[in-house]
Amino acid sequence: HTSHMLDEFEVLNRVPESSTYEGPGKRDIDYEDIQGGEQIGAGGFARVSVVTVDGQDLIVKEPFIDGTIETDTFEAFADEAKTWSRLDDHPHIVNVVDWGNRFPWIVTEYMDGGSLAGRLDEEPLETTEALWIGIRLSQAVQHAHRHGVAHLDLTPSNILLRATDNGEWDV
Repeated sequence: HTSHMLDEFEVLNRVPESSTYEGPGKRDIDYEDIQGGEQIGAGGFARVSVVTVDGQDLIVKEPFIDGTIETDTFEAFADEAKTWSRLDDHPHIVNVVDWGNRFPWIVTEYMDGGSLAGRLDEEPLETTEALWIGIRLSQAVQHAHRHGVAHLDLTPSNILLRATDNGEWDV
């Protein structure tokens, strides 16, 4: 039984402390500084790119625009940015860094650990790690619900991870 207890102890020591990770924080970003990034994804109405600003990788979400920006598109992005920014004080919700006031864009922290979908494609998670992820995800969803926000598209590909050091589980 001693070796089993040691293995369990080693697994539990891999659990990262939420307080050891700090996001990039909010700051003013010029639209020109977020241009020309590498597109890493696209959704129904927006593209997602990674850019480097002041030595830090960040994500830029911008709508697909052909010609004039529709008022509805701008308002939807502004509403998303404001709502998301109200929630990102939680350690398991991606941080919003800045968003556009005249043109619709949102800059967030870059989650360098990939998605939960990608992680599950690699190999099955250890039970303890899967439970840890489930608990943290539940806490983040509860935080959003307390602020009157429902995600409505919570899938493994939308659960993003931040890599940690020293073999700890990603946040």
